[in-house]
Amino acid sequence: MIGAVVDPYAGSNPVFDRAQARWMNSKLASLSGLRNLFVNRRKWQKKTGWDIAGANQDLRKAVERLRLRGVLPLAGLVNIGLSYDASAEEISDYCEEKSLECVRIGALPDSDFPGLRVLVLLDAVGIESKDLLSKRDKKTGEIIERDWRARVSSINWWRRRVRVICARGSESVLQDTGYVSRYSGAYISNFGFRRWVESQKRGRALLESMEIVDTESGEILPMVTAVDASVSNPEHRRGELMTRARGFEECSEALGYVPMFYTITCPSKYHVFSGRSRNKNYNGANPREASKYLTTLWARCRSMLAKQGIEFFGFRVAEPHHDGCPHWHVLLFVNPAHKWALTEIIAGHALEEDGDEEGAHKHRFTAVQIESDSSGSSGATGYIAKYISKNIDGFGVDEDWESGKPADLSALRVRAWASVWGIRQFQQVGGPSVTIWRELRRVFKDRSRVHVTSAMTEIIEAAGAGDWSRFVKLMGGAVCPRKDRPVGIVYSDEDIKTGAIRRGCFGDAVTRVVGVISKVLDSLIVTRWKVWDVRLVSRVRATIGAQAPCFESFTEPVG
Repeated sequence: MIGAVVDPYAGSNPVFDRAQARWMNSKLASLSGLRNLFVNRRKWQKKTGWDIAGANQDLRKAVERLRLRGVLPLAGLVNIGLSYDASAEEISDYCEEKSLECVRIGALPDSDFPGLRVLVLLDAVGIESKDLLSKRDKKTGEIIERDWRARVSSINWWRRRVRVICARGSESVLQDTGYVSRYSGAYISNFGFRRWVESQKRGRALLESMEIVDTESGEILPMVTAVDASVSNPEHRRGELMTRARGFEECSEALGYVPMFYTITCPSKYHVFSGRSRNKNYNGANPREASKYLTTLWARCRSMLAKQGIEFFGFRVAEPHHDGCPHWHVLLFVNPAHKWALTEIIAGHALEEDGDEEGAHKHRFTAVQIESDSSGSSGATGYIAKYISKNIDGFGVDEDWESGKPADLSALRVRAWASVWGIRQFQQVGGPSVTIWRELRRVFKDRSRVHVTSAMTEIIEAAGAGDWSRFVKLMGGAVCPRKDRPVGIVYSDEDIKTGAIRRGCFGDAVTRVVGVISKVLDSLIVTRWKVWDVRLVSRVRATIGAQAPCFESFTEPVG
């Protein structure tokens, strides 16, 4: 039972005050996790001189924006749905209701257009539905029909999507109302961060409740052990990125290339704050929209650089300003003869939109040529190391300047920010595929299981030894086109033992990595030879042979 809230604007008119309190309660009653925050916000508004009309308008707008709307497809009426700040239990209940509603719609005769009614429902809720009924194969162009009834009737399918909508919806409102900043909650709101931490705990508990079993040998391994051994582990992720960065630096020194370091920032209209003050030019864009601006900008840069024949390679890091707006740090290695042409092209695109606004030339784009030290090393890896570390686990960084907090704590908030908004933090620019590198490292760990030709031995040993620069050289070099590289990755939707098509939970063919292929010898090396069953711990201990429901087999070498 939600208690009554006394209006902080209460005055000397009892009748008006009671009516105002009832109105406030009617608005706040629709909220869940953010109820107390908006009560306190109204108290703050009174202290800072807001009048009651302004406070009421602020509360009404916030509540309206925090409501997930839906459509009753059978009646065509709009109904008020879930609140973006709902708890995990409330989201589950909502998704169960919607999945049952879709079951009823799916049972309608085809002449009643059940698929179209479901699309109307998903569109009203805000769920992307363009590939729900059918999907075009990227290689063949063939239209593949999909079992949409199985998807929309699944509570798990709904829950994955509604959680994303709620996380981003609530964060957008809190960002727009000033709750994302170094003064209130850097990078992500405190509410959004707490909810992300809770989701991480739930995910960890789920992993700890599962084991994987080798269907051939009966080997059992805790799922959490397999996950911690992968690049999902922040420590391993940071180590691999540093290895690749150092390898690229060695490649550049061998080529005589120079390292250039660029910082690209969004126009001011994407920023909620300008210093400590609210930015009057802010256009309401969320971090995902600002990230799309940067990726579009970079795509245009790459297109023009390709036309100019300028070759480069390196890394880029996406990190947030304190108000959640992303910016990029880009480390590129380039021929000295092309460094200023590269810089001019990137600068031109960075300042193309609103380039004449105040402070644009100072803050929107910066370029630094990293000078070599006394030993002849460029030190480029050390230059980008702090940006990699402060956005993963804060290792080796004392304090995060942007948030003013210890780097290990602020790194968690950055990871939460990237997770909520679906922003890719790190991306390799140029060079061979890291997927091939990882697959060859699997082969190196258990070479007795596969037959390796002498032509592949050297490249496998380079990957296994963690020598990225040698691996890049053997793969054709840092600027070699992908089609010309000697080793490629192989995907398949067939089970490697039975040859049967692997199917997912909804009946679709599941394509996964099978191995690598030597293009020179046209020979395949299978890197994923084990078939693992994912099962709940209790079910595995009870009977090894039974397949737990809702989990599917996957092919994965562990270790």
